[in-house]
Order: sequence, then C-alpha cells, then structure tokens
Amino acid sequence: MSRLSEMIKELCPDGVEYKKLGEVCEILDSQRKPVTKKDRTTGQYPYYGANGIKDYVDEFIFEGTFLLVGEDGSVVTEHGCPVVHWATGKIWVNNHAHILKEKEGLRLRFLFHYLQTVNIQHLVKGVPPKLNQKKLREILTPVPPLPIQNEIVKLLDNFIELTAELTAELTVELLLRKKQYNFYRDSLLNFVRVDDTIVQTDRQTDLRIGKIWRLKQSVEVKWKTLGEVCDLIAGGDVPKGEFSQVVTEEYRIPIYSNGIGEKALYGFTKSPRITQPCVTISARGTIGYSALHLTPFYPVVRLIAAISYKCLDVKYLFYMLQMTTFKIPQTGIPQLTIPMVKTYSIPIPPLEVQQKIVSILDRFDALCNDLSQGLPAEIAARKKQYEYYRDKLLTFRRKGA
Repeated sequence: MSRLSEMIKELCPDGVEYKKLGEVCEILDSQRKPVTKKDRTTGQYPYYGANGIKDYVDEFIFEGTFLLVGEDGSVVTEHGCPVVHWATGKIWVNNHAHILKEKEGLRLRFLFHYLQTVNIQHLVKGVPPKLNQKKLREILTPVPPLPIQNEIVKLLDNFIELTAELTAELTVELLLRKKQYNFYRDSLLNFVRVDDTIVQTDRQTDLRIGKIWRLKQSVEVKWKTLGEVCDLIAGGDVPKGEFSQVVTEEYRIPIYSNGIGEKALYGFTKSPRITQPCVTISARGTIGYSALHLTPFYPVVRLIAAISYKCLDVKYLFYMLQMTTFKIPQTGIPQLTIPMVKTYSIPIPPLEVQQKIVSILDRFDALCNDLSQGLPAEIAARKKQYEYYRDKLLTFRRKGA
C-alpha cells in the first residue's frame, strides 16, 4: 500500500483525470447476436447474458478478453453497482449484456474492479431495469497512469486469487470430512445378519478428533421392522385458518413438508401435531430423505413422521435411516406410504450401544457442520476484505477539483 501511495504522489500529485467510459474503452454492442434457446446448438463455447453464462453453444462471435456489463434485467447489485463479468477466449454474447474491449490508456481489468464501486441506480431506467448504451458511455472513470493501474490490479487480483484458493481448500476439506463421516457412520451401523439376529463384529473406530473412540464388542441385536419399533404418522393437510408464511407471536410452530433443509419449511401454525422427538421421511419428491426433529412441529402431506419406541434411540434411528434405501414403486405415483415404510427392517442393538454409536457420530457430524457453516462465513469475510481495499484503492482525488 505504501508503494502505491508513493507512486500516486510521484505520478499524479495534482490528482487523477476522470473520463467518460465511452472514451476509454471500445463498446462492441453492434456485434452481439441473440439466439433463442430452441435455436441454440449445444457446444463448448460460453453463451453470455446479463448475468453471466446462460448456456454453451457450438459457435462463437467474439475471441479475446472482454468485460461484460449487464444491460437489462437484474443489472444492479445490492449496492447499486453494475453487474459485471470477466470473459476470456471464444464466447457468444446476446443483446442483454454490453461488451467492452480494452483501449490504449486504460486497462480493462482496472475498469472491472472500478465499476464494482460505482453506484449507477440513477442511470438505470424502465421495467425491466435497463442500462442503455448512452448511459453506460456517460459513466465517469478515473484514468491514473498505467503503472498505478497495474499496481492496483495486482493487489486486487491477489485478494480474489487468495479467496478462490481458500474456497477451494475449504471445499475439499469439507468433502473429505463428509467422506470420512460417511465411512465411519457406515462402519458403525454395519451389522452382519445371522438368522434372526445381527452381529456387529469387533472393530476399532478412530475419528481423529482429539480422542480415540473405541467400539470393541460383539453384541447380538434383533432385526425389527419400522412398524414394530415406531409409531408412523402420515402428514395431513395444512391447518385451515391457522397458517402463516412468516413466524409471528401467534404462529410459531413450524410446518414441514417434503424437501431438503430450509426447502422443507412450509410455514407456521398455532399448535403442533407432533410433540415428541422424531424422524421424518419424505414420501414424495425427495423420496426417502430423512430429517431429525427434536422440537414440536406440524407435518403435512408428502411427509411421514416416525416416533421411536423406548427400545430405539431417535438419533440412532435418524442415522440408520440415512443409510436406508427405500424402493420407489415403478407404477402409479412415485411415493412412499406407511404400509410400505413399516415393512423395512433395521438392526436394534441394546440401547446403550445405540447411544454410544450416536455419541461418536454426533461428534463427527458437529465437525462437518462447523466447517459447512464456517465456509460461507470465511468467504464472506474475504469478500468484505476485498471490497474494503478495492474501495480504498480506487478512490482518487480528481484532477482540477
């Protein structure tokens, strides 16, 4: 940073000249060609629109390095700045994105960073919102000497590169942890059936989380159907007159349907139908997906709730159902019903063994979740860091002001 400050003092002590964007880069909009989806032939070349790559096609109309700026549609970010994309190689661009090419005197990569600091909301008009070429050309951009542009580009690109590397590393680590978790879960829950009982063979489980958890025992367990060890309840209709899409003081009980994660949350109601800890099984759509519920809720259609008896730990049931593959009927509506689900069998070891298995898997699951939640937070922190330095580096005293 100190080097950049010295360069600015030396090369532009009186400030930086600002020019209209139309003067400092080429705008190739007249060469764009839109192609409807039905007329596109799938290929290897990116097909760009206002918000980035929309498709891949078998031909290209541009080759080189370009800066794309959204023209109509979702063309403004949450901060009021233009939506920009960096595009290189052979590409096709439709008429929803302006296409900018470098001109001597202003590095295109410098412009890429700078435009992400410019509020253009006053330039965007109409429904849907549109940044026409005339308004685009009017945007003022600083044009510091090339050595300063190069230094700023190097610093900001380094932030982007470090963020990309961190994201890749954390993503790989998360995948490895999940793979480890699945391995140990499958090992702990893998029982060999012998006639009417199941025997878990001696094994040592090392979860590498600071302590070694050992499960070295041979236990005989019963093979029971879900119908024998659970109350199975089918979800009903959405409560009439007692439904809200947002949580309020009156409507606080979540309503769940089929779906994964937050997509399963249907809304909120006044009173729960299920008050005991249980596991739900998606009966349609995401068929077989299981979720653990430890607090009261209301299940609706496309969901089956399994409330375990005293012989079965609810979290053990949850982990076991994660390994269960339900057979989907090949005729009629693809779905699961209670008569189908109740026939599936699972191994039931003594309760203390179930709880030991749950304890081990809970710890490993917590490690995976910590990383899953930390990954977006870390990426967001790096993005904020980049934005802070970008705004700081790209703020210049205007020459003559």
